[in-house]
Amino acid sequence: MRASPPDQDRTVAEKVMAPFRSFASIEAAGGLVLVACAVSGVAWANSTWQELYHTLWDETYLSVGLAGPAGGSRKGSGTPLSDG
Repeated sequence: MRASPPDQDRTVAEKVMAPFRSFASIEAAGGLVLVACAVSGVAWANSTWQELYHTLWDETYLSVGLAGPAGGSRKGSGTPLSDG
């Protein structure tokens, strides 16, 4: 009896995720993704779609906190992303 090739035993999801897993295992992968995002952000901000870019950053609100809604400080909650 012949053994089946290893590729036949893998699910479709495993086959699709394999290139991403191998890329993520490289130490420089995070830096490459960061540089790619920064370049695409600068290109988008200076393109013909710059109004959409600025609308996204000026009207998007982000709240990060450790306390739940029942307690804790809400300082900084509801501030635009571009406020730093």
